[in-house]
Amino acid sequence: MNIVTKSTLLLTVTLVSVFLITTQVVAADMSGWSDKTVCRLVKSGGHSGINEEAILRKLDCEAPEKSKKKQIITSDHNMQFHSDENTRPQDYSLITDPTGIFDEKVHRFQITSKCGTKVRQAQTNRVGKLLPTDCAENSVRSEIKLRPKTQPTHRWYSWNVYLPNDYPIQDTGKLLLAQFHSSECPHLSFTSRGGKDDGRLYYETMKLWEGDCKSTVRKQITSIQDLRGKWTNFTLEMIWKNNETGVANLWLDGEQVLAHRGPTLTLKKEHKNYLKVGIYQCCNKKGIAIKPANLMFTTPKSGPTRDDVY
Repeated sequence: MNIVTKSTLLLTVTLVSVFLITTQVVAADMSGWSDKTVCRLVKSGGHSGINEEAILRKLDCEAPEKSKKKQIITSDHNMQFHSDENTRPQDYSLITDPTGIFDEKVHRFQITSKCGTKVRQAQTNRVGKLLPTDCAENSVRSEIKLRPKTQPTHRWYSWNVYLPNDYPIQDTGKLLLAQFHSSECPHLSFTSRGGKDDGRLYYETMKLWEGDCKSTVRKQITSIQDLRGKWTNFTLEMIWKNNETGVANLWLDGEQVLAHRGPTLTLKKEHKNYLKVGIYQCCNKKGIAIKPANLMFTTPKSGPTRDDVY
C-alpha cells in the first residue's frame, strides 16, 4: 500500500470517528451537562440541539462566526424570512413548539442587555437621520424579516404569539412586537412604551418628523398582561394607502379589537413595506437596566383572503 493510499485511509477513518462521536454527543441526554460544557459546544459550532439547550437554559453563549451567515427559509405561504442583521445568533432559534400546540416549528426570540454591533449600510433615499448601530441607539433586538418587501394593496395576515408568564414590562424604551417597516419609520407596529404604558399594547402608525419618526395614531388593542401564559392569534386585514382610504382591521383570537380608517403607509416611504416579528426593545435610557425577555411566534401567513391565512 503506497503512502497516498495509507493517508487517504487514515483520513477516512478519522472522519468516520468524528462523525460517530458527534452523533453520540447530539443524541446524548444533556440534562447533566454543565453550562460551561454546553457553551463550549455552541462556540465550536454545535448541533442545533445543543443550541436549543443553551437557549432553554438562558445561557448567553457566543455563537461561532460561521453560524452568523444569513439563512433564508421559505414558509408554506411562500413568505421568506431571515434573522435581522442586528440579531445576535444566540438570541434566535427555530425550535419544536414546547407547548405542543403547533406541529410546525416556532420562532423563539430572546433579548438581554447586549446589543447588535453590525454597522448599518448607508441608504441613499433616507429622509431622516440614521445612527450606525443598535448599540448607538441603546437598542436590543431579536427579530426576523419577512419577504417580499412590498405588499399588495389589499392583504390578510395571521400569526400567533406566546409570551411566558414572566414576560417583563420594561422601565424604559419602546417595545415593538411586530412591525411593517419602510426601512426608516414603521408604517405600523404593535408597541408598548416602557413605564408609562404599564404594559398596554397599541396599534401605532408613524410619520417622518424633523429627521426622526413621530407617532400619528395610537389605539390600544390588548396588554402584555393579557398575552402572558398562552398563544394568541393575530389576524390582520390591511388596505395599504397613504391617505384616508387606508384600512386596518385586527382580530385577537377571533375577537375584533381594531377597526381603523386612515393612512396605513408612511408618506414618502411607500415604496418599501416588509414585516418584521420578534422583540425589538428600542431606544432605552442609559443607566436603566434592560430586563431579559423571551417569547415565541409562529411563522406569519399572508394571503388575499381571510381563509388563506387560517
